[in-house]
Amino acid sequence: MTATEIFTLPKNRMHAFLGALSGYKLYAPVLVEGVLLFDLITDLKKFSCDAALSGNPVKPPKALLFPQTETMFRFNVTRDVDISVGKDNEGERIIFGIHSCDARSFLIFDQVFDRDPSDPYYANRRRKTVIIGIACNIPGANCFCTSVGGGPASKEGLDVLFTDLGDRYVVETVTTRGKVLIKQVRKTNPDLMAECQAVDIQKALELHKSAEEKMPRNIDLDGMPKKLARLSEHQFWSDISSKCIACGICTYLCPTCYCFDIQDEAAPLSANVYKLVGKRVRVWDSCMFPEYTLQASGYNPRPLRIHRIKNRIYHKYKWHPENFKSFACVGCGRCIDFCPVNVDIVEILSKVKAIRD
Repeated sequence: MTATEIFTLPKNRMHAFLGALSGYKLYAPVLVEGVLLFDLITDLKKFSCDAALSGNPVKPPKALLFPQTETMFRFNVTRDVDISVGKDNEGERIIFGIHSCDARSFLIFDQVFDRDPSDPYYANRRRKTVIIGIACNIPGANCFCTSVGGGPASKEGLDVLFTDLGDRYVVETVTTRGKVLIKQVRKTNPDLMAECQAVDIQKALELHKSAEEKMPRNIDLDGMPKKLARLSEHQFWSDISSKCIACGICTYLCPTCYCFDIQDEAAPLSANVYKLVGKRVRVWDSCMFPEYTLQASGYNPRPLRIHRIKNRIYHKYKWHPENFKSFACVGCGRCIDFCPVNVDIVEILSKVKAIRD
């Protein structure tokens, strides 16, 4: 833990703040054809802070650490097999404008990809990324982060937290990396930020508390893993799965889903089919697709939607908490917002709680 430092930044100086982040690649939410998405900022003059911080982006920022498609290595097969791993060209990076729910999602990824043995592709990006978050003053219509251990101003997973006070931001350092970053900014532009006054700190705390009180969706998940253990064969799952169309939107837009497939893409070097050049690629996959568990023998242990939707719920609210002591869900509400048939995870969990077993 590190002692926090708190400053204020005038809202009309935000571009100057971002411009002082020299030496970093900057990723932030941008509007692309009316849709808010995380992207690399190459021209600050075209970057709209108001648009970037207007809400939670449709797609979570997980692709910045766990790309939807990435080449793991390339190979050349002639008489021998030559394998080449690409050079690390990532550099130091900043993810700016992330909400607390998405920042907490990286902690869940850490539990999977950054433990012994760690995934070098993920771990390399993770260690080179500074995360600057923005507190949610007004939660979205389907947010339920407080139900899974988070909050609209949670600092978990963040290096720096911004809170919008209207005409200025309260800027709080959370980690040593955050302190170093803000120190760099203040050294570059000494007049940019001021020491935060007690009245502004109090106002920020009041906004955090108010946002929690405004949380639109709530569910008590105490005992959920044990409850699910007793309901694995309940008729309830058939009712739920009849609505789902297995499109995978819930998993692709989920900040904590990390299912993937590994594929070799190769082509012959010549007419000799034993000489090949190619690459091994990792791509996102979804447990909602029947091919995800299809085995080479042709057997599929989860052939039906009922098996797959149940697996998704059990993974997030039973197996992951049993293994890592935390739900594999941050309550962002995207799976509810964008499900084409209105499958609602909060309703599902509420019904599970209500079943008398």
